[in-house]
Amino acid sequence: MSAAALAGRPVPSFIANNFNRGEKVDNKSGRYYWSCKHCPDAPHIQGRDNQLPNHLIQKCKTCPAEIRKQAHMFVMGKAGGENAVEFINSDTINASPTPQGSSETVALGKRKKKSTLMGFVDYPLTQEQHSRVNVKLLRFIIDANIAFSAGENDYLLEFLNEIWPSYTAPS
Repeated sequence: MSAAALAGRPVPSFIANNFNRGEKVDNKSGRYYWSCKHCPDAPHIQGRDNQLPNHLIQKCKTCPAEIRKQAHMFVMGKAGGENAVEFINSDTINASPTPQGSSETVALGKRKKKSTLMGFVDYPLTQEQHSRVNVKLLRFIIDANIAFSAGENDYLLEFLNEIWPSYTAPS
C-alpha cells in the first residue's frame, strides 16, 4: 500500500468486509465513496457518519440478516462504546446484586403457582426480572430500528400496562 492509503484512520473491519472503497470525494474532507458488496448496482455512498452501516440496515435489499444485525451492533458500538454492545448481547444483569449476608436466591423464569389467572398475569417482578424485561425491550427497539422516543409512546405504555399491569417501562 502507498503512504497515502495508510493516512487517516484505519477502516473498521466491518466496513472493509461489506463495502469496496472507491474514489476520493472531491473536497478537502479526506473521505471516500464506497460501494456495497451485497448490492453492487446501488449508487456510491459517501463514507461519513453512519451512512455505510445505515445503508445495510435500511436500504440494502440483499443484505443477509446476520450482516444487518452486525450493522446494528456496529452503530451501537460507535454510539455507546463497547460496553453498550456487551450489555445488549448479555443475558446477565449486574444491576442489583443480592445484599451481603442474605442467603436469598432468585430463580429466574420460575414463578410460584397462583390460583387465579389474574394472579399469574399481574405477578410482580423482582428487580432482576424487571431489568431483564427492560433489556429485551431495548433489544426489540434496536433490532427493529425503532426510534428510542417510541419507548415513551402512550399507546405502547397502554399496551404494556394491559398485558402486565405491574410492569413499568423505563423512561
